[in-house]
Amino acid sequence: MSEQVEKIVDLVYKKIAAKLKSLGYIEIEASGRHVHLSRQVVDELFGKAYVLTHIKPLSQPGQFVCAERVTLIGPKGQLSNVVVLGPEREQSQIEVSKTDAKILGVDAPIKESGKIQGTPAIKISANGNTVHLNQGLLIAQRHIRDL
Repeated sequence: MSEQVEKIVDLVYKKIAAKLKSLGYIEIEASGRHVHLSRQVVDELFGKAYVLTHIKPLSQPGQFVCAERVTLIGPKGQLSNVVVLGPEREQSQIEVSKTDAKILGVDAPIKESGKIQGTPAIKISANGNTVHLNQGLLIAQRHIRDL
């Protein structure tokens, strides 16, 4: 192992040990399929000036689970009851698994969250309204958030 890699491993180990000492556990989260919606898409799906309903906070500061659910519609299938995460984003983004992408019939790339350039189109439906997004569907690249 290179000296630089050893330094990184040591730093990670120290952060984990400190977290265990202070809390007694390390929080691990897995994120299932979910959507982040722009203001424009919230308006189109739920109504002008609609405010997303905050249910519970996520471990990422400022982010939260919403009461609202949507249906994702692809060329070959759909996924219902998909959770909306808040707050609103500048651009809508849909994060699914590889299996979800197959169900939808879309070849979704594995990308870093927020990097939607070059991602496939998808339709989102809620409350009898449907919005076609020209891009935004991705499989989130695995990542570890700072301890």
